[in-house]
Amino acid sequence: MELSWNSVDLKEGRDTIFMMKFLNYKTNLEVKQIDYSFKVIILSSANLTIKDVKNQKAPIGTGIQIVKFPIPGPINISINISNSQLYPRTENEKTNNNYFSSNSSEEVNFTILIPPREVPNEQPFLNSQT
Repeated sequence: MELSWNSVDLKEGRDTIFMMKFLNYKTNLEVKQIDYSFKVIILSSANLTIKDVKNQKAPIGTGIQIVKFPIPGPINISINISNSQLYPRTENEKTNNNYFSSNSSEEVNFTILIPPREVPNEQPFLNSQT
């Protein structure tokens, strides 16, 4: 799985678009028909959840989520993926259903630091007299 974002947008108070590519671990090709959940928690004493969406669909193997960070600091992004195509079964595994569950899932976590919003430089007021 790949998670990408534009680092310019990764700031307090700005919308950040996160793009997820769901890849087969053996072939590194995108896997279609993925179901996933996406959760973002600000890592503080309160562990504030700022986004928690379940039953998201990635029919072509790509998912997009938009998150606005209210405060700077460390965050945790948790993505729970559910699809048997992530772990294709061998012929031997296909004949023995107890050997491999078709309802496989995987959770991936990312920790990212959200920088504070930039404060523009204030220009001193110039009073011109002629």
